[in-house]
Amino acid sequence: MASTPRGVVALDRVVTLLAGLALVAGGAFVFAWHQGYLAKDPFRFTATQVSFPWMTSTVGASWWPWAAGAIGVALALVALIWLVRHLTGGRVGTLTLPGSGAQGALRVDAGAAAAAAADEITAARDDVRSCRSKVVLDRGQMVAVLEPVLEQGADLAAVTPVARASAEKLVRMVGRQDLTYRVQLRVARREEQVTHHRVE
Repeated sequence: MASTPRGVVALDRVVTLLAGLALVAGGAFVFAWHQGYLAKDPFRFTATQVSFPWMTSTVGASWWPWAAGAIGVALALVALIWLVRHLTGGRVGTLTLPGSGAQGALRVDAGAAAAAAADEITAARDDVRSCRSKVVLDRGQMVAVLEPVLEQGADLAAVTPVARASAEKLVRMVGRQDLTYRVQLRVARREEQVTHHRVE
C-alpha cells in the first residue's frame, strides 16, 4: 500500500501533539488544584461542583448559535477532508505531460495508464492471476505501483523481467521524469495474498 501523503502525516502529528499537550496540561492543572498548589481559584471550585460564570453569558448571547454552527461546519469539513485524504492514500488522477504550455495542456489519466500496464502483465503470463495498479504520491515521490498476484508455483524468475519491462514501458509512455515505479509480486495462498518478492 502507498504511504500516507506528507500533508496528512503532518496534520496527524500536529493534532496528536496538540491533543497530548492538552492532556498533559489538563492533568497537571487537576493535580495542582487537588494538592492545593494554586493560589487562586479561577473556576470557583466547591466540594460538589465547578462553576464557569462566563459560560452562562456567552451561551445566552444572540451570536452564540451562529458561531457554534459555523464552528461545527468548519470542523466537519476539516474532518471530511482529513478522512478522504486517508482513504485515497495520495492516489494520483490526471498528470500534465511535458510540452504543455500557454497554447494548451497535454494530460494523461495516470490510473488508466497504470491499468494498461497491469493488463499487459496479466496477458503475458498464464501464471499471473491478476494485477492491481495505481499511481500514488509516496513520501513526496510519484510512484506507479504494480502488484501482480501469481499462482502457486509460478516462475518468479520469468515473471520478474516481464513485470519490470511493463513498468518501465509505463514510465516511458507517461514521459514524466518525476515518475518512478514499484513492482510488488504476490503469491496467492488460499484466500490470502502474501508478499513474496519485490522488484525495484
